Amino acid sequence: MRDQYIGIAIAAAAVFHFVHSAAIADSPTPQEIAAFWNTVFSRVPPLNASRFNQRILNNCTVWDLRFDSYKDPATGLPVRLGGVFAKPNNITPPGPAGTFPGLAVTHSVGTMPPSGPAPDDVEGMATWFSQKGFAALAFYMRGWGTSPMSVSVDLFTGYLATENGQPLNYRWTGMAVDSFQAGEFLAAQPEVWDSNNLTFAGHSGGGFAVLAGGVFSDRFKVICASAPAGAWPDAGNWLDYVWGNGGF
Repeated sequence: MRDQYIGIAIAAAAVFHFVHSAAIADSPTPQEIAAFWNTVFSRVPPLNASRFNQRILNNCTVWDLRFDSYKDPATGLPVRLGGVFAKPNNITPPGPAGTFPGLAVTHSVGTMPPSGPAPDDVEGMATWFSQKGFAALAFYMRGWGTSPMSVSVDLFTGYLATENGQPLNYRWTGMAVDSFQAGEFLAAQPEVWDSNNLTFAGHSGGGFAVLAGGVFSDRFKVICASAPAGAWPDAGNWLDYVWGNGGF
């Protein structure tokens, strides 16, 4: 199953790479992309995580959660992300001390209103994966659901918005760090077996965030990007850098 997931991620990334490499003219070079991300990921804030509102749902114990991610461009302060963490109650834990394999999942963005879906949607994602035997984190990326920003930053405009002198869009820059931080949160939970052998899944815009944040994290060993978004600024050159440097 692990090899199957890796194959899905690679196939999706290959299609994504083909679409983007020729789609965006005058983009920064892969070296500029690398310099940008190295700067961004050197400034990831402390996790500052919390879990609360413990309850039983769909044969799982679930908690609401919060943790910090990359800064809000309007305030310079960390964006506080929200989501749900779940562990199964009717499955024998396979790991030591009652632990389960860890999995993070995030939502798509193309068909989601800025306010995000109803809160029980992240509950549904978390408990669905939990019932498959995972300690599962489902979280909202910045600007959706319980992860608000102080200003709205559109996904498809603001190209050449700058951060540390590099031209990239703020929203998906932050979404990559949101994904990275999800791995850090998951790794710190006592219900998670092997904090450096996690799975990460996402679809569409979430699929892109999975690729963008997951390859910078040593936590994720399986990345399943379903139909990663195919029209975002600099994506082709970013993936050129990842592909060329053994990210897959």
